[in-house]
Amino acid sequence: MGPTLAQGLLLVLLVLLAVLVLGGLWLWRRRRAAPAATSTTSATQPVAPLKRTVFDAALRALYPRDADYRYERPCVLVCGPAGGGKSELLRGAGLEPVVVAGGIDSGWWRGTEGCAFELPAAAWAADGAPWTDFLRLLDRRRGLRALDAVVWVMPLAALDRDSADGDRMYRKLDDIQQRLGLALPVYVAVSGCDGCEGFGQWAARLPAALRGQSLGWANPAAL
Repeated sequence: MGPTLAQGLLLVLLVLLAVLVLGGLWLWRRRRAAPAATSTTSATQPVAPLKRTVFDAALRALYPRDADYRYERPCVLVCGPAGGGKSELLRGAGLEPVVVAGGIDSGWWRGTEGCAFELPAAAWAADGAPWTDFLRLLDRRRGLRALDAVVWVMPLAALDRDSADGDRMYRKLDDIQQRLGLALPVYVAVSGCDGCEGFGQWAARLPAALRGQSLGWANPAAL
């Protein structure tokens, strides 16, 4: 093999190596960028219960007779951090979820005494959309009286450390007052009390008739 041929083969090998390295870098960067692009896309997607079609379908399921019937019974907003026990509270209160076409969970719950909307965690965590989307839907679909009360579900473990949720709740209530013109009663439900030492033993000693009732204190002062 002459020196010219050897040099040519070496040059070809170097070019191929460079192509492989550049190709590997391109694939690596693309794979790293893919999750970020996916998360960005998913973050901009509307939360299912706050899609207009899902919201409207749930209201039709709740009030099949006519539009005015929706104001005959109270409508409660249930909010709080993700994993705080909102669904468990609603289920324990005897409400059942409203599921629309395609098996989509609408976020609405119904019972014999009224209905409730479980605010998605994304709307609770944000001050902009999807929170403002929810207020807009309420204002348009329940214009005469959007809500009757707010239930704020707060985990026991977060009471001594999560001041951010308190600030967030203040902003939510202010938005409801400013945008919907409503000053609503607010009920704070503390979840996860079974994690408190002695709570289980105390609850077991309650008469059966009292175990399904609320226990708490009412503040007579206005917001």
